[in-house]
Amino acid sequence: MSFTGLLDETITIQTVAYSQSNISGKNETWTARYTSIPARIEELTANERLMAGREGWERTHRIYIDPAYSAVAPSDRVVDSGSVVYQLEEVKEAKAFSGVHHYELMAVRRT
Repeated sequence: MSFTGLLDETITIQTVAYSQSNISGKNETWTARYTSIPARIEELTANERLMAGREGWERTHRIYIDPAYSAVAPSDRVVDSGSVVYQLEEVKEAKAFSGVHHYELMAVRRT
């Protein structure tokens, strides 16, 4: 079975940059690290959310992406094609016999 056939959405992964401001102290700017990435976004089940809460996380979604995007970090965020923002909390490798099969991004929906 082809993993890429399951990636039915398109996302952008953004990374944050901070700059110093004289008035407010620190400005936060999000810039695109990767654009037009095939992905699959799934809402966590009630049981998965309960377990995540026990671990001290507030995860709401799991996002699957191709292993070609290995530079994704938990400090990044995802924006889907409908402009919904997901803040990443964890990046996990899912391994197969031949190496990394895909990445699972555990995220919180922000908008």
